[in-house]
Amino acid sequence: MNAIKPPIIKEPGFFRFPEYKVCRLDNGIPVHCIPFNSLGYTNILLSVKAGTQCQSKLLQASSTSRMLREGCKGYTSESLAEELDFYGTSFQAVTSTLSTEVMISSVSKHLPKMLPLLNNIVFSPTFPEREFNITREIGRQNLIHSMQEVSFLSNRQLKSMMFGDGHVYAKSANPEDYDQIVLDDLVEFHRRFYLPDNVEFFVSGRFSDSEFRVLNDAFGQLPASMSKSLDFVEPEAQMVGEARRFCKKDGCLQNSVSMGCVTIAQQHPDFLKLKLLVSVLGGFFGSRLMSNIREDKGYTYGIYAQLVAYSNMSTIVISSQTAVEHTDALIAEVYKEIERLINEPVPVGELEMVKSYYAGMYLQQVSKGMDLVSDYRVKVLNKIDPATYYMQWWNVLHSTTPEDLLLIARKYLKPESFRISVAGKC
Repeated sequence: MNAIKPPIIKEPGFFRFPEYKVCRLDNGIPVHCIPFNSLGYTNILLSVKAGTQCQSKLLQASSTSRMLREGCKGYTSESLAEELDFYGTSFQAVTSTLSTEVMISSVSKHLPKMLPLLNNIVFSPTFPEREFNITREIGRQNLIHSMQEVSFLSNRQLKSMMFGDGHVYAKSANPEDYDQIVLDDLVEFHRRFYLPDNVEFFVSGRFSDSEFRVLNDAFGQLPASMSKSLDFVEPEAQMVGEARRFCKKDGCLQNSVSMGCVTIAQQHPDFLKLKLLVSVLGGFFGSRLMSNIREDKGYTYGIYAQLVAYSNMSTIVISSQTAVEHTDALIAEVYKEIERLINEPVPVGELEMVKSYYAGMYLQQVSKGMDLVSDYRVKVLNKIDPATYYMQWWNVLHSTTPEDLLLIARKYLKPESFRISVAGKC
């Protein structure tokens, strides 16, 4: 090996999406699996159609999922935590609009112990009142703390501006909403939606026939409830007429600026090229927004643009924080960079740099099965074939030209469609 001569830089080759399979437990529960049998541990993601779109009260869905680890059949909150810790098993429950994901990661040899426990956690929680009062107060205090952050305030306000007040994606709780949620609300929500018919499994890591049998023994005998799962119908966005809103926050050191607009869905043929375009604008550290507004102008420590996908729509969101006196100048520079993309083709060298960056990110993502399963789940729930999606993304990275991006920019980067949310000092 020559330590002085640098290695040859090679164009990365296509790494096919890992083989995955879909099978069913004895009672029909689907199991999506990305097996990496060389690993010694298994990641189990249990997805329940019990998201915020199902709730009749604010905080009902998320409060229910937070209470899952606070006690279940045969376990108090303390003994449950000790059992998970003893077997080195991580546990997490996260609620989104569409669903609640309950995740455990365990050494594969411990699954015969952990999967029956997971069954109890999900389907037989005890909802102890003492723990409910504690978690409710923790939730309230966390929200109060978040509301002191200008970035939280500007992002929350932007959602209302993009989707419309009252839209499922814009609804947000206030500290006083915690006073309205009671234990019976959680028990009722769990009874209605935490059902075997409402569940899908997404598994990665070690998952051979023996692990499948353990999963089937733990969950395959659950009786069907014969209930119909709630199909989510995404409401249309009702973007507000005013282009700019300000949320006053005394005592802050900087203003937070959030800009965004509603755009095409991830199923649209132009979506992946728009994703690449938004990356050129502000998707990584060497992007145009960072180069101009951070490196050249010095208005901020960081500014990013991202394309956020929902069920049948997406949003382009640009976020940053800046000194109060630079707020208007920062916004003006963002619009200047958008106009550049609309009026001038991206130079070939710049585009190749962005393509290489995202090709590397792609290879990193598809080679890590434990992380990949979460993205796989999102694609499946939105009726997108993961293998086809990643192949198309790879093809876009290698075939898109500056002229292609110019056309995409003129179609979807419309300055007048952006809404601006600022939180901080006037």
